Amino acid sequence: MKFREIKKCRLCGGGFIEILDLGEMPPANSFLKHNDFVNEEKFPLAVHLCKDCKSLQLKHTVDPCIVTGK
Repeated sequence: MKFREIKKCRLCGGGFIEILDLGEMPPANSFLKHNDFVNEEKFPLAVHLCKDCKSLQLKHTVDPCIVTGK
């Protein structure tokens, strides 16, 4: 699993309203050489608002091994 979509609020289980969708982005701190940009992995980056508890959350969770490099 490289990433998974979150279907309901992690805090209360409520539904989401999309607030901001930035499309696909590379993970933070992935410092690459110029030649590696073509093969760089990208993941969805969207922020949703819970309809019930009003918390802001990312819609997708990326595998921690990819983010940390471990």
